[in-house]
Amino acid sequence: MGDMEKVLDGEASELYKLLHGIDEEYQKDLLSENIEAEKKRTDNAASILIELVHLIAAYLSDKRVRNDKNKESISFRRIVDMYTILHQTARTKHSLLIRYRGFPNDKNAEVSPDYEIIYGNTTIDSAATAEIMKRLGVAKTSLADHLQSAFQNLFRNKVYSLYLRYRGKNKSETRRFHDSIRALAHFQDAAASDQTIRFRSDAGKEVIYPLMRNHDDVHDENLTLLGICNNIKSDSLASMIKKISSTNLTSQYMSVYNAIFSVKKLRGRLIRPSIEINNVVWLLADQEKEVLTQEKSEVAQFAIKHAGGSPLEAAKILKSVYGKDYERINATDDLGERLQVSSDFLTSVDKAPKSKEMRQEILGNIEQRLDKVSDHVIDDLFSQAQADAYASDQKSGFLGAIHGKLSNAVTFYKKRIDTKKKMRQIVNNAVKFNLNDFETLSKDFEISVEDAKALIEMLKTCFDENGKFIRGAFRAIMPEFSRYERKIFEFLWHYLREYVHQSDRRAFLSSLQLLLARMQKPKMAVKTLLEDFYQEPEQISYSDTKALMLCSLLIRKYSQELVDLEFTPEDILKVKEGLDKGVVDYTAWRISKDQNNFFDKIKTIHRTVIEVIDIGENEKFPLPPEYLLKLEREVYIFLSLVGGVTARSVVISALKDYSDPESPLYKGTHSHQYINVLLQNLRITVRGLGRLGSVEDLHYLDTLRTNGERLAALGNSATTKKLISRISDWAEESRKAIVDLEAYQSEESNAANASVN
Repeated sequence: MGDMEKVLDGEASELYKLLHGIDEEYQKDLLSENIEAEKKRTDNAASILIELVHLIAAYLSDKRVRNDKNKESISFRRIVDMYTILHQTARTKHSLLIRYRGFPNDKNAEVSPDYEIIYGNTTIDSAATAEIMKRLGVAKTSLADHLQSAFQNLFRNKVYSLYLRYRGKNKSETRRFHDSIRALAHFQDAAASDQTIRFRSDAGKEVIYPLMRNHDDVHDENLTLLGICNNIKSDSLASMIKKISSTNLTSQYMSVYNAIFSVKKLRGRLIRPSIEINNVVWLLADQEKEVLTQEKSEVAQFAIKHAGGSPLEAAKILKSVYGKDYERINATDDLGERLQVSSDFLTSVDKAPKSKEMRQEILGNIEQRLDKVSDHVIDDLFSQAQADAYASDQKSGFLGAIHGKLSNAVTFYKKRIDTKKKMRQIVNNAVKFNLNDFETLSKDFEISVEDAKALIEMLKTCFDENGKFIRGAFRAIMPEFSRYERKIFEFLWHYLREYVHQSDRRAFLSSLQLLLARMQKPKMAVKTLLEDFYQEPEQISYSDTKALMLCSLLIRKYSQELVDLEFTPEDILKVKEGLDKGVVDYTAWRISKDQNNFFDKIKTIHRTVIEVIDIGENEKFPLPPEYLLKLEREVYIFLSLVGGVTARSVVISALKDYSDPESPLYKGTHSHQYINVLLQNLRITVRGLGRLGSVEDLHYLDTLRTNGERLAALGNSATTKKLISRISDWAEESRKAIVDLEAYQSEESNAANASVN
């Protein structure tokens, strides 16, 4: 704070700001504000989700609710209303999964019964809730307490998974949901007294249904709900259960209930209940499309056996094997606890009849997940193990105490870290590799030791004695490099680019385009590039532009023509059929999954553009305005190609900012120097809207047309006027594309409805 502002009181300070004595307006921009609004919407949806889970848990656990018709009706209506608000706020409809986890991501979390809530790409736990509260400024007594209350209610009632497939499509679905949740609420009381379930259906009819028993002759909620939901006579359902139980399907699918839906004929005739409770499947899968293999099934069943029949303990074991959050582990204690749980499980598996097959399944999955753990966490684990061993006069400490094969797996990743450090020094040609390094590379790249030696020699030929990158040598060995696909790209991108001489980085990064053009499995490269792009959302690096260029290249079916270009051509926005849908969908999902980090990165780029245009290149912003504007251009092209909710939000926000003559983009000290480049970025957003927009977005194009003359006046040149004219043409083309698509989709919908009727 400057001296002038210190001496001004609040009221005078505001007046002084209005008179431009203190001008902070360049720090605000429409794109950043819109992104913040979108993030807030997402956080609001998450908080609504927490409230929904709180209501559901309370409904199922409160006897006063299920025994009082009026209270029950009010409680259910609250759940449905909260679902409606969630669907409106989240703008998507998904099934809802609540499951016991066993490994909290936040050591300081107050919620001891540790669950996670999964809704589409949104995952909420105690740690995520703390972050949401911080961003929304919500009092601790609201969200956190409701989350804790919900999880404790579930824990007390021995619920380890709850899956709800309610989307509020029509009254019929709501009635089924009401009957399912009401029957489930009455199940415990009925089971305790071994009586039939009695309740009034949503339609007012009295429902009396006996509790169904599974293949273990235990009362089963899901089978009972299946009978009620489909109005199956209890004798007929019991006969079906007996018949299915006599096959090996029950073992393969882990329950009679799951086995019933594995039979095509039955699956086509039966309606799945709106709710499933304590289905082991939901400890392994996040959504219904996920394939449950025989190997997973056997591991899950053995985990329950190893846990003494306790599903909650089994959940912890399965999380250590199949958990999808290893990349978020940031504490040595967390990793150590998981390894200990896995180790105990493996020791038990060693004594089982199918020990070899299960051990391979378990170790294979743990190794895949260790691959995602940050290097520093594994380094810290080894440092801690050495310290513990020294303190206790043992030889190997923790790592010597766990299962041998698991210890070998962890040790491999430590060796890989050390070998990577050596590989980074290839540029200097001073490092020497030993047999241990080659064996580590051999396993990592899935090649022979001799091939690993050859790979190192090939990498060395790409640099001269002074460490200068030799592009020709790189091109010459490209066919050999492409054999190693993802592994070699990850290494070159993550570890070598920072060590290449600054003067060579442009040539080096361009050479990577050649490698990517040969890739057969581009999704992993997209993951690598995107994670690197927004890993530190507050930072901008020279490679950010290239990361987005490479992503735009990877989602193309035919990308050879792009490999030698310095930037992505704008005409790529015309491409429709030439995109690889599988890669595009994966990319959109990846961006949506990490939406907040992606949003923050875009904000950083845009605000830096505004500040550099205003104050110029300096120590704080060492990258020139030309580069930053080019980077922002690549952002909008990439997002326009990918599509999805997050992409559309960013492109529309950018269009609003770039089409406003009063935007800080055009008010900076040096804005006049870059006016035509700024307008070219505006053109990208206009064309992007043509790909991503809907009829409700057409008013943004109307605003642009209204502002056309004022935008043209900013440059006061023939070139600027020509640019604005061309932008107006593209605005009309985008309008037409949106209207035509809307008409086509309407025709398709009408045709589909007609065929049903």
